Amino acid sequence: MAGEQSKLSAAINEFSQKLSRFNKADDAKLNIQPSESTKFDKALSERNEKLKKAVVATYKIYKSPFEALGAKSARADAIVKDEEALYDACKIYKACMEIQNEINGDDKNQVAQTYIKTLEIHSPLAEKSSYTTGGQMVYLIAWLFFEKSSAEFYPFFTQIGGTPENPAIHYVLDFVNLDDATIDDHDLEILNCIKNEFYGGEIG
Repeated sequence: MAGEQSKLSAAINEFSQKLSRFNKADDAKLNIQPSESTKFDKALSERNEKLKKAVVATYKIYKSPFEALGAKSARADAIVKDEEALYDACKIYKACMEIQNEINGDDKNQVAQTYIKTLEIHSPLAEKSSYTTGGQMVYLIAWLFFEKSSAEFYPFFTQIGGTPENPAIHYVLDFVNLDDATIDDHDLEILNCIKNEFYGGEIG
């Protein structure tokens, strides 16, 4: 009987030691610090998720201003007017390009006799810092592209230096063919996010 108890005690003791080693091994695994690559991936994922949420929330306002902000919202009314201003400016630019192409014909090698040398489109948008330097213009561009299906030209602001008569620096709204546009990486990321979240797919 005593011998059996001794064997049982030894077996329990051996099992306890194995269990202790197993628990220590698990603790060691839990204490392993994530690699720098893992930390970077996590930070990037968190950053992308925050950006997506912010972009989606902001574009909802530009996509449906009164629905997002209320039927009597002054801000919604201002956004609608801004969108109309951009669309009107785009139509002016497009009309000028169509007239010039009609006059000059299809021969791109021909030296144009009559052409537009300077085209300054003065827009109320150019007087709002939220669009000229504040980063909100990309949401108007997304509205123009996706809601108005007008993606032939890419709008941007040109800074005009002051003159002796008018020393103040100001902005004018300009356009370039979309194929020739150099889009800021951050703006392109926002446009792709909007396209993907609201309309499906990416613009490239």
